[in-house]
Amino acid sequence: MVPDTTYLVEPIEGVWLMAIDANVYRPKAGTPDNSTDGNDFDGSSNAGYNMMLTHKQHVIEWITDTVEAAKEQNKVLISFSHFPMTDFYNGASEEIEDIFGEGNFQLKRVPEDDTSKALAQTGLGIHVGGHMHFNDTGKKQYHIGGETYTLFNIQAPSLAGYIPAYKVLEIKGAGQVEVETVIIEEVPRFNELFEHYAEEHAHLTASGKENVWTREILDSKDYYQLTDWHIKELTRLRFLPSEWPQDLKNMLFNMNGKDMLILSQLETDITVCQLKAALDMPCADAYSQDDLNEFMKDWNEAKTKATLLAQEHGLTLIEFAEWDGTELATDFYRLRNADELAFRDIKQSRLPQYKLLSNELSEMETEVRLPTESDGHTPVGQVFKVRFGTLFYILDRFATGEASDHFLIDTEMGEIIDLKKVADREAMQQQ
Repeated sequence: MVPDTTYLVEPIEGVWLMAIDANVYRPKAGTPDNSTDGNDFDGSSNAGYNMMLTHKQHVIEWITDTVEAAKEQNKVLISFSHFPMTDFYNGASEEIEDIFGEGNFQLKRVPEDDTSKALAQTGLGIHVGGHMHFNDTGKKQYHIGGETYTLFNIQAPSLAGYIPAYKVLEIKGAGQVEVETVIIEEVPRFNELFEHYAEEHAHLTASGKENVWTREILDSKDYYQLTDWHIKELTRLRFLPSEWPQDLKNMLFNMNGKDMLILSQLETDITVCQLKAALDMPCADAYSQDDLNEFMKDWNEAKTKATLLAQEHGLTLIEFAEWDGTELATDFYRLRNADELAFRDIKQSRLPQYKLLSNELSEMETEVRLPTESDGHTPVGQVFKVRFGTLFYILDRFATGEASDHFLIDTEMGEIIDLKKVADREAMQQQ
């Protein structure tokens, strides 16, 4: 039997806390049965509950027995572990893989649906997970053998990243648990080591090192502002360079919101290669000034459509021009990491613009796959719509999941009741 440190305690009468050891260190191929060499085993970071089903089935069976015992003894059972039990991308994992590629975006850490189903079938109702440093609420409901099983996964954020926060659970009785998220604004001595970071920044700058983190981080007035700078710099220096495909970055770095709305309305036969050639940029084929003239005609028509579309929704193209692709990417990661908590850091005027772009691009009926990043024979507008249509769909999913700030879980009804009614999330949910 695999060693395991799962345990159950009753800190106050009537409440059982179940701590699940979900670490699985799978032996590498060819490893002797009696090996104690850590190098002979895969790490547990990407294994989680998917591996629990295959390598620690005895723990799953014990969970089932403990859930039954809790019911018989009229105990409230709350479970927690390091790993999530449900999808934390609000159902957008497939689209994330399509645009960012297999293995990126920590997709290996997403529990398979069959895994969540097996965990729900144990009868476990509420689980608090970590590992991801995300704020999220997951709900999975299954109908099995005439029974309904509902599993709630409360994804607890990190105190050391964006947004720094923790969860408070209050047992209300009758199968109800109230969950409140407490955001950390102030931390004493948060800037105590800043003088040393200032020396590091000066050294990196003097050495001519590229892509140095911005010194403005050291001007942070409080701990919360420091973590917001952290997500902005992670986006600029790590996420965009390592996770985003080159063709998507090329568009992102050269467009603002106004360009994006116009491109969402663009109908043209001019290909990427034709446009490059007309602008004296490298292209395998030769094209003429006529191509550029035709493209500009199509562009102006799209601009007129975009202007009217914005006006219909109480917006203007000038407002769309106030943000660029890098800011979009930062907001994308804010929402991924913090869910609805991120609304406080996204300009309120920007959310309706994101929603309009999401709606317009979602209406595109195409299953086009761009064959290669260098393919230049796809129409310009189609390249944008395929890539950014998926991007805005994912952003929309991040922004419109289950309540994750202040809410009530009703295990008997299998429901999540939002106690805060975040206007921004409700606005994003509207079509």
